[in-house]
Amino acid sequence: MKKKYLIAHHSAESTDKWGDQFALIDGWHKAKGFPISSLGLYVGYMYVIEKLGEVKRGREETEMGAHTVAVGHNYNRDGIGVCFAGNFTVEIPSPEQLRAWELLGSAIIERHGIPLENILNHGDVKNTACPGYDFASHLKAFIRAHERLHFAPKFFTYEEQLKRVLKALPRSRGMRKRMLERKRDRLLRLIGV
Repeated sequence: MKKKYLIAHHSAESTDKWGDQFALIDGWHKAKGFPISSLGLYVGYMYVIEKLGEVKRGREETEMGAHTVAVGHNYNRDGIGVCFAGNFTVEIPSPEQLRAWELLGSAIIERHGIPLENILNHGDVKNTACPGYDFASHLKAFIRAHERLHFAPKFFTYEEQLKRVLKALPRSRGMRKRMLERKRDRLLRLIGV
């Protein structure tokens, strides 16, 4: 069965605290009573992308997921859920995760013929911060690249992201300025400056 949606999630647990999270997610979902997949796992997502970019399969793409409950539509039936290990309200996706997303997301879109307007953050269909504040810009870049070029986008290293943030910061005010300052501070910590 072809899927109609591609939905991005995050685990909401810091990779600094937990490292690889696939087994952790499987345990959480088992405790919540999620249905077991044909692979013998309770992970509700079709895929989990670990911090170092390793893609782990939780369910077959043709199976019903257990990742997105929203009023008025069954995204578990019609969508492919991809979870990124990490809490993107306090950290940012690693370049390895974004490269893995670039390849995996592009392949899923092609396999299922998913329209670009159906590539969503979990928070687009439910009142939740998932997949975190910092992920929305990466999802938009992914979609824009597919709109313009029909191949995977270029994601930026931590240093390149910092350069872009520092360039935008003097022109920003209010909430955007606070958001950029937080991102700057996180990038500086990640780079080790």
